[in-house]
Amino acid sequence: MTISEWCIAAQLVSQQHGFVTTLENLPARLMLVVTECAEVVEAWRKRDDQHIGEELADIVIRTVEIAASLGIDLERAMDEKHERNKNRPYLHGGKRG
Repeated sequence: MTISEWCIAAQLVSQQHGFVTTLENLPARLMLVVTECAEVVEAWRKRDDQHIGEELADIVIRTVEIAASLGIDLERAMDEKHERNKNRPYLHGGKRG
């Protein structure tokens, strides 16, 4: 599936389960992504590669659902951001990691 197709599919499943992202509940929905990130770290600590993969998938699924619910063309946004990132200097802004 394309990223756009994933957005639609994830949004549909969320709607079927009674979850819809809106501007009003966006912070709470984003915190669910943060929770998934914490679960990746926990799986990493346990050296549980399968669980790491599952939690990374959860991060992506929640993210594409949020984008779709907010009407964001995530595929286009990713393409544009990727192009900007390719032209940034190494360690721009002193960022590491």
